[in-house]
Amino acid sequence: MICPECGVVHLSLQSISLRLDLNAFAELSKMVAQAQTTIEQVQRSTHEQKSHEAPHIFH
Repeated sequence: MICPECGVVHLSLQSISLRLDLNAFAELSKMVAQAQTTIEQVQRSTHEQKSHEAPHIFH
């Protein structure tokens, strides 16, 4: 939720509540997006390595 009067973003996640100004929220959003991109790249890389290491069995 964003408070139009004070310009503060109120972010609530279960038992955690954060109050961030718009700039801080934008930076947090960028950080989370970068972390997600990194996770996806690592997962893809790990999956590709496993598929190259797996023995190929043909019938």
